[in-house]
Amino acid sequence: MAITAREVLEDAITILQDPSNVRWPLPELRNALNSGLRAMATLQPRSTSKTQTLTLVQGTQQALPAGVHLILRAVRNVNGPEITPINRDTLDHLIPDWHDTTVMPYGKLVQHLITDASDPEVFWVFPGNDATGQIICQVSKMPTMVDTGLASETAIASYEDIVLDVADTYFNALVSYVLYKAFSKDIQMAGNANRAAAYLAQFNQDLGITRAANVADGANAKGVAS
Repeated sequence: MAITAREVLEDAITILQDPSNVRWPLPELRNALNSGLRAMATLQPRSTSKTQTLTLVQGTQQALPAGVHLILRAVRNVNGPEITPINRDTLDHLIPDWHDTTVMPYGKLVQHLITDASDPEVFWVFPGNDATGQIICQVSKMPTMVDTGLASETAIASYEDIVLDVADTYFNALVSYVLYKAFSKDIQMAGNANRAAAYLAQFNQDLGITRAANVADGANAKGVAS
């Protein structure tokens, strides 16, 4: 079973008791849903995990492909052996000039994948690749936003066939996030601050986040999960 944008939005609308979308227009709730999708990928990368084949370029330095938020795990080479992580300092100590092809010739197969928190948009492979390698990784992808291909952004039926890039188990989390954003709109009204806080806490709980977290809308950090 797949989650559609319509299902999430309709659930939120029912709880808000605003069936005609007077107080909370549908495009506004759609934007809240998009914020929730981005927040999920940022706070719980495994909620948007996929297995993907990455094609390597020549050299030791590699860039994360478009749409990939994090590499959760390097699994193996395509038609080759498994890949193991290694600490950058350890590798630098063992083979100081491992970037130099005269010291460590480039090849097709990857032995180790290295990450660097100071430069999160890239990862490194050992040995450097000769541009013929492909590796299979578990990655976290930034979900596709609900904002294209709509017949009408103000008609709920337009969201019927928009399938969200998350597992079914995160349906409640997305509804909670939409409600958090909705009640935050009128934070000055009695009770709304508490309602917003409660739904944000529920969102965190549904994601398995046990500590309080500040959700940064639109966050799109790249890197590798620890």
